[in-house]
Amino acid sequence: MGIAVRPLRVPRRPQAGHVKVLVVSAHFPPNFVSGGTLVPLRSALELARRGNDVRVFAGWIGPAHRSGDAFDDPAVGKGDGKDGGAVPVRWFTTNDAIDWGSRLNFDNPAARAEFANVLRAFEPDIVHFHSMQGLGAGLLVEAAHSGIPFVVTAHDFWWWCGRQFLCNRDYHPCCPVVVAGVCSCAVDRAWLDERARWTTAALALAARVLAVSESSAAVLRANGVPPGQLVVVDNPVEGVGEGAAADRRGEVPARRPLAARHRDVRFLFAGGADPMKGLRVLCEALRSLGSRPGWTADLYGVDQPVVAAGEEPLAPFVRTHPPFAPDELTAVLSDADVLLIPSVMQETYSILTREALAMGVAVLTTTCLGPEEVVTDRVNGLVVPQDDPGALAAAMTELIEDRTLLARLQGGALGGQLTSIEAHCDRLETVYAAALATREATLATREAALATREATLATREATLATREATREGRGESGCPTAPGSQEQGRVVERVLFVVGIDGAPLRYRAHLPAEALSLLGVHADVRHYRHPDVVELARSADVVVVYRVPATSQVQGFVADVRRRGTPVLFDVDDLIFDPDLEPEIPALQILSGAERELWMQGVRRYRTTMELCDGFIGSTQPLCDHASAVTGLPSFRFSNGVGLVMSRLADAALGQEPVPGPVRVGYLSGTDTHDRDWAMVEEAVVRALEPVDDAELWLVGKLTPGAASQRLGDRLVRVPFQPWTALPKLLRTLDVNLAPLELASRFNEAKSAVKWLEAGLSATPTIASPTHPFQEVVEHGVNGMLAGDPDEWARALATLLADDVLRRRLGQRARRDALLGFGPWTQARRYLEILRSAELRDTRGSTWQPVLADEPYEPIVLEPYGEPEPVRPPVPAAPSRMRLGTLARRGVGAVRRHGLVKTSALVLDRVRQRARQT
Repeated sequence: MGIAVRPLRVPRRPQAGHVKVLVVSAHFPPNFVSGGTLVPLRSALELARRGNDVRVFAGWIGPAHRSGDAFDDPAVGKGDGKDGGAVPVRWFTTNDAIDWGSRLNFDNPAARAEFANVLRAFEPDIVHFHSMQGLGAGLLVEAAHSGIPFVVTAHDFWWWCGRQFLCNRDYHPCCPVVVAGVCSCAVDRAWLDERARWTTAALALAARVLAVSESSAAVLRANGVPPGQLVVVDNPVEGVGEGAAADRRGEVPARRPLAARHRDVRFLFAGGADPMKGLRVLCEALRSLGSRPGWTADLYGVDQPVVAAGEEPLAPFVRTHPPFAPDELTAVLSDADVLLIPSVMQETYSILTREALAMGVAVLTTTCLGPEEVVTDRVNGLVVPQDDPGALAAAMTELIEDRTLLARLQGGALGGQLTSIEAHCDRLETVYAAALATREATLATREAALATREATLATREATLATREATREGRGESGCPTAPGSQEQGRVVERVLFVVGIDGAPLRYRAHLPAEALSLLGVHADVRHYRHPDVVELARSADVVVVYRVPATSQVQGFVADVRRRGTPVLFDVDDLIFDPDLEPEIPALQILSGAERELWMQGVRRYRTTMELCDGFIGSTQPLCDHASAVTGLPSFRFSNGVGLVMSRLADAALGQEPVPGPVRVGYLSGTDTHDRDWAMVEEAVVRALEPVDDAELWLVGKLTPGAASQRLGDRLVRVPFQPWTALPKLLRTLDVNLAPLELASRFNEAKSAVKWLEAGLSATPTIASPTHPFQEVVEHGVNGMLAGDPDEWARALATLLADDVLRRRLGQRARRDALLGFGPWTQARRYLEILRSAELRDTRGSTWQPVLADEPYEPIVLEPYGEPEPVRPPVPAAPSRMRLGTLARRGVGAVRRHGLVKTSALVLDRVRQRARQT
């Protein structure tokens, strides 16, 4: 269901070098000054200096005006531009809409109505939206209805997180992929899901979404912004010369040299009293330092009563100050040794971090995203786990005690790059030009579409009547028709997964992609290959995927029928179980008897037979895909095992609970009885690392036979029976280290996915893994996990983690973030849909494979339930009927006067909901 777009006005063709730009921001100086508001101000002034006609529509907060009041200010920013320029601002008062829990925060009909007036009066060529809290996402829809192209700079994550910064009401970090978490946000989960449907539908209308850093772009993609819509435009710093590795004035000021070892280390915090900036975490860390000599801390924007309230006072060498003015920044930084960034929120950029590094100030930051893009641990700063006062205090202590380390970090900090306002606006003008060019092409296309509309309607009935015949003809000839109109490739609206196995493999290869596709509005059915439903469901499917389906005469006929109708069939598998020549390398065969072994190999040959019937192959790893293409000639598509909504939400819930106290727990989880050889490869090394650590346990979970070495641990060896998959997140959260050994030099193991790192990462548990190709792809050694090849490397890696609890927590947090951002539901959805759209019926191949079939009549075999704890109601990037709410409210001015805004909005919402139920 899409947004109804009004007829487009004929746009004014902008003159070269002169574009009418409307800048929109929820807050704007001088009413509200912050890093996020200075960017739109400075860019607006620079764009105006270049000869563009720039106006601003901004939210105003404060007692001087009533909510809903609109008023003009003709000269905002006077004196801030290079030549004393200014921009006119139309202010709209949002006092009643700044609360995160208010619907007006994201859906403000009155603001939309006033914005529509500004659009009509100014007629901009392009609109640049910045932060939108209080003004609401309806302004984007208004711009789209007016036919005006627009771009959006995402200064934060307000579009998915009701509290903007991925930080919950208790000021703890929450899931960076909002749909994959359980945070109730500002109101509750139902409210958050409804809000996300509204905001993401509006955001999908943007010509471009601008991320302020590469790291924030990764979060935007993982929350559903298409990669092709994203552009990275770094935030600018005022006064920086273009490309300069310098301070705000163009060169690094002289710093006092690092003096004798008795000189105090000077820490700087400038985050103010906002709890999201980590003041609570910082104060706990400072109190744990106590009266230890050798340091001072200057806290800007903080009052002493605030930091000491309800707690023992801070050390006397902690000094609090009011916020410093922008022109005081150089002096403040030049008097500091280490900048502290203890944020519990997710920072999208952090200009201050970059300014500090450019001046040779080391940075001690939490894993809060934006600063990590420029802070390299133990090169120009230290990176510690988020929301962890003990880790922050330990890092500060290390810098106090090790002046050599501090000097090295300060030396590594020099030379950071800052973006000038000129370079920033150069980039903006490029983005604007692309958006305007796209608009011109869209208008031309629309005019052509209107010209041919009558002809299209006249031929529609004939097209529908011949569609089935066309598809039948394509199937007989074996030649696919041209791609469909749905982006790239064929139209895919319905998918059928036909599966031959239950358990974890079914989850990862059928339920998870089906669940992910639902985020993009694609319907998917999952059925056992013997279920009679498959025949009927295949008739309406655009693509059929068969996962681990052994060949039967029924399957052979089913696949042939599907292909005759012109529907491609893809074979999916996540293990090397389709090549009989690999029999000596398959671990499962080593524990089977002769008869069982032959039966297992018969299954391999039947899988291969089904595979040969299909049009393409989908595999979980690159070695698997390469092998499939080599032995069958089929085109192969890589689809990595990824994050499912159910598992990620269970893990998110487990992370919200207090950690289980006790010894350090090292665990190995074996889902089948085929991993004894993998465990035997590392058992002695693991035990060797554990033996000297009295408070460490080894947990062996599932189907595994331990060797004699494990028995040396006595009661520190804990056996845990096989667990249902829904219990894994809580179990992994209990562990401190997860082990993922695989026997090396095995083609079978090289093709196995890195799912053990993925599952442990969701629970923020670090993994030590064998360096197979899939693990090397995802594990960055010492950053989000550790890799170990021979027994000595395993012993050293485990000993390192056993001795360093801060390192364990940091690796675990980073693994969680990398798993969610790299393999989250939205990312998986787009990749899978890309594969399905590219699927085509293959030409007849001269395969020499001899089919191996069985006869298995259809019967209604029911698969085990997926275990969804609650219905998945993801935000879909297509606007529901509610997108008309702002328009209806604007038209109902009389109703607002009679009933008031709140009651009128409720009446309109009821009307829209009734309309939605009818569609």
